[in-house]
Amino acid sequence: MPNETKTESTRALTLDLAQFLTEAQENALRSKILPNDREKLEKEFESIKDALLASIVSRLQKDANDRIFSQNKQGYLNTLLNWYRSTISEAEVIQKQAFTRIEEIRNVVTPAQRKALMESLKDALLRGKLKLDDDTETAFITTCVTMRVDPKDVR
Repeated sequence: MPNETKTESTRALTLDLAQFLTEAQENALRSKILPNDREKLEKEFESIKDALLASIVSRLQKDANDRIFSQNKQGYLNTLLNWYRSTISEAEVIQKQAFTRIEEIRNVVTPAQRKALMESLKDALLRGKLKLDDDTETAFITTCVTMRVDPKDVR
């Protein structure tokens, strides 16, 4: 394809911050890392001995996860819309499949993203209504619990 661009990626990366930052920039960034954050980063990234580099990697991971979530949010929401009501099905097989589908989403998103999904689900369920009917509300609460989101926290 003519407009296709190729990017090459290598998994191994050696990085010298001095190539990219002045000493003043590096010191300024290091000073922003709080002692508690430094300890957390050292535990999370044991193989990275430099707290600044660990902080940069952590931010990159967060940015990547946010991008992945943003690209997949509508698909996640569609899956929840397709399966939420099945969480209260009388057929155990259907219920189990609904929980499995919902848990798959729960396992790939952060707690904040779970809450955002539950808020989007509730908005979709309320469209044109003032209140959820009893069955819908029960299924929504069950979905929230499955996603490990407190239904009271969903606005």
